[in-house]
Amino acid sequence: MRIRFDVLYTPYEVLHDVVLEIEGGRVASIGGGRYDVDFRGYIAAPGLVDTHTHGCCGIDFTSSPGRLGELAAAYLRYGVTSILPTAVTAPRPALERALAAAKAYGGGGARVLGVHMEGPFINSSRRGAQDARHIRRPDLDEAKAYASTGVLKAMTLAPELDGGLELVSALAGWGIVPSVGHTDADYGTARAAVAAGASRATHIFNAMRGFHHREPGPALALLRSEHVYVEFIADLVHLAPEVVLAVLDIAGPRAVAVTDSMAAAGLGDGVYRLGDVEVHVEGPRAALADGTIAGSVATLDQAVRNLIGLGVDPRRALATATIAPARSLGLLDLGCLRPGCAADVAVFDRDFRPAAAMVGGQLLWSAT
Repeated sequence: MRIRFDVLYTPYEVLHDVVLEIEGGRVASIGGGRYDVDFRGYIAAPGLVDTHTHGCCGIDFTSSPGRLGELAAAYLRYGVTSILPTAVTAPRPALERALAAAKAYGGGGARVLGVHMEGPFINSSRRGAQDARHIRRPDLDEAKAYASTGVLKAMTLAPELDGGLELVSALAGWGIVPSVGHTDADYGTARAAVAAGASRATHIFNAMRGFHHREPGPALALLRSEHVYVEFIADLVHLAPEVVLAVLDIAGPRAVAVTDSMAAAGLGDGVYRLGDVEVHVEGPRAALADGTIAGSVATLDQAVRNLIGLGVDPRRALATATIAPARSLGLLDLGCLRPGCAADVAVFDRDFRPAAAMVGGQLLWSAT
């Protein structure tokens, strides 16, 4: 199949009046000449990759893992073609059900890359909207059981806890991405976690010890570590615009835009669930009854538009939501549009609003 677009982002390069050729679910070539499908007036970009999302469209992954198929299909309308559904801290049986659902997913929507477990081995003093009843100390045997399913891809943990650094090392050895988050670690402990194998930061600055000029805390340690990919929530609620731009400047290609979205994403004001926790949504802000920020209601296409609205070059904005999250999981054929990459395509209008989504060269959603 050959598809004509006015503009195509690879994402780092931008090409005009181009034909994208797809064979066997992968990009075969990018050039010109004849075409079978005409997307004149539209932009092609790699399908967006959300590596930290708890749900959207009224579905919470942790409490309703059996609806993962519906959830994966719903993301397509936002140009998201790959997800790492994220489970919050919960009892062990609930986490096992989430892992089983990901393993059983049969396709038909966005790719399910595995599961990101945001907990349960986190610091209760930095729990944010996590349920304190289910937080527990690092347990290698429990973590190994989750890893044995083959679908656990990333785990957020607090390395300062007893056994935390050992867990970081074990996860890295099992091929699972250890991510530092919900942590009260100081600068030195965060650096030790990186040395032990941590390669990702969970929503930088949020739910972690703050910066001080005499004890800079974990955020600076993670931002300065050249092997660490840095999540930032790009809803302009969790971080001030100036901080978002600073993260982009410091982390460079390691900056990963995430939504941290909850079931309310894509809906309106109201009361929703994040795992076992009740969350109140008003406008762009989701919070617990005590005012604690609780996830977001943003979608990843909105995050890209937010960055462009801050003056970020569209190539850079798209990279944070495509190739950077894919690379953070070691996936070299996702988040890109060049020969050999998976033919996962987000089609946007001129305002970067989704118009269609393709997964493996198959058109799975269209706005028309």
